[in-house]
Formats: sequence, C-alpha cells, structure tokens
Amino acid sequence: MKGEIILATYLESVVIERELFPAPYMYIPFFVLRDMDGGLPEKLGKVQQAMMILRSKKVDTSHLIGMMTKIRDERTGEVYKDGTIHKHLTERDRAKLEEAHEINKQILIAAGARPETIFTGVYESGHPCCTAAMGEVVDHNLETEIKGLFVSDASVFPSPLGMPPILTIVAMSKRFAKHLLER
Repeated sequence: MKGEIILATYLESVVIERELFPAPYMYIPFFVLRDMDGGLPEKLGKVQQAMMILRSKKVDTSHLIGMMTKIRDERTGEVYKDGTIHKHLTERDRAKLEEAHEINKQILIAAGARPETIFTGVYESGHPCCTAAMGEVVDHNLETEIKGLFVSDASVFPSPLGMPPILTIVAMSKRFAKHLLER
C-alpha cells in the first residue's frame, strides 16, 4: 500500500451525531479493479489480484483523492459452518452511506473537485464483529458455556464500533490476560 493516500482525518461531529466516519482515503487497487470489469467480485483469484496490482501501479495518484466512510452498521449477518460470511446492507445502513457520500462530495467540491469526476466506489466490509457477543455467547470474563473455552477478539463485541477496533481489542485482551493470571 506504499504511495496510497492514507486515512488521516475525520469529522468528529458526524462520528458522534450520525455514526458516520468520513475521511480522505483511496485504496487504489479497488479503484482499478472496478475500472477493469465494472464491479468487484466477491472473491479475487490469483490472476485478478496480480492484474489489479499491476494496473494500480499505472494510476497517477498525484491528482487523486478519495473519501472513505465507515459506519456503525446494524448487527446483521451470518457466519456459516463452512467459514463463509453473509452480510447485507440494511436500509438504515444504506441511508447512512448515502448521507456520507453527500458529505464527502461537498468536501471534495469545496476542495476543487469537479462534480462530474466524483463517483461512488464499491462497498467494502471490514472489522467484522459481534458473532459471539458478550452476554449472549460469552460471559463478562469472555468464557463460553464450555468451561475453559474463551473468546477474546472483536467477535465478542456487543455491538459494532463503527471505527477501527484495534485499541478496544488490545484493551480487552489485556483485561482478559489479567483475568487468566488471577485464576
């Protein structure tokens, strides 16, 4: 991801009031892949990955900026026994993303972008969580109904954070380690 425009800022008021996280960012390979075949497949094969990387190196990023939005989405979706995941956008989630797109568009226009050059990219899901929620699958010490079996990752969150979860995961894991040491 060298040379990528990084996630650097956010608008605090919309994070708190609307659970939106708009920020300048662009993941160039997804931009290029979308350009190649009109959409983003669910799974990328090795050839597609290689083509995406090669094409992304040709994109002139000196006049490119993107806006990324994270949302605190509704707690929906399923994890199947074969390891696949199904997650769909609810109407509420879609409305948040559409509102964020309008906010991002206004920021880009104010920064000098021509409206006709602004497009909506693909939806991407990151930071999956809540599949083994505290109070439902694990107790407050992260133990499952199977004695001695614990879970300590984002799957135990009771609700989506809407922001990067790493600090919460680290804090929770430190608390969990302390609990284990005290046993």
